[in-house]
Amino acid sequence: MAEALGVACHAVRADYTRHREPGDLALRAFGVDNHPDYPFRVELRGLPLEFRHEAGELWTRIRTGAGELVTHLRQTPEMTRAGISLPFVEE
Repeated sequence: MAEALGVACHAVRADYTRHREPGDLALRAFGVDNHPDYPFRVELRGLPLEFRHEAGELWTRIRTGAGELVTHLRQTPEMTRAGISLPFVEE
C-alpha cells in the first residue's frame, strides 16, 4: 500500500511515544490501531460508533445488527511514567 501511495512505511512498529489524538485509539481494543506513522487510517463505515474519553479512560460503543460491542481502555499517568505507551484493555 505504501509503495502504491508513494509514501514511506514504518519497518517494524509505530513510534508509540508520539502524541496521538484519543480518537485514534477508538478501535484499539479490537486490535486496530490508527497512528500518524502509518500511511493509512482504518475507519468504520455503516456502523454507528460512539467514542468518549476522559482522564485516561476510553470507551467505544459500536452498534451492529447483532447487538452492541463495548470496549473500555485505561491509560493512567503512572503507566505513562513507567513507559507503557498503549492503554490496557479493561473490557
